[in-house]
Amino acid sequence: MKIEDVFVLICTDRVFECRDFYVQHFGFVVSFQSTIYVQLHVDAPGGGGFSIAFMPPNHPFGDAYREVFSGKGAFVTIQVADAAQAFKRVRDAGAPIVLQLADEAWGQRHFMTQDPHGTLVDVVQSIDPVPGYYDQYEVK
Repeated sequence: MKIEDVFVLICTDRVFECRDFYVQHFGFVVSFQSTIYVQLHVDAPGGGGFSIAFMPPNHPFGDAYREVFSGKGAFVTIQVADAAQAFKRVRDAGAPIVLQLADEAWGQRHFMTQDPHGTLVDVVQSIDPVPGYYDQYEVK
């Protein structure tokens, strides 16, 4: 099997607001859009990238896909080279900030925002963890 892409598809009644959020704040590009489905992508250095898609609950694709995502229990993580710069850009552009920029013991500098549907977006930069932090979680 050769995988060509992996993406999250979120059923929402705020399809175009979500599209605009990811385009404005994170530089996603529209791959495909219609009134019943929108797919976005962003390229990653060295090839690859990430896609995300949205569709409304009244789409014609069948009942199995009609439940609107609750926004709880999952979030989108976007890894960046400079979380402080991303934080300033996203905050200054008016996106809601759910978690202020912070350095975490497990090795991340990050902040969280929230898209118009309510999905949490964790913007992370890898940093060195506190020495010994992962010792307590060692797989034995």
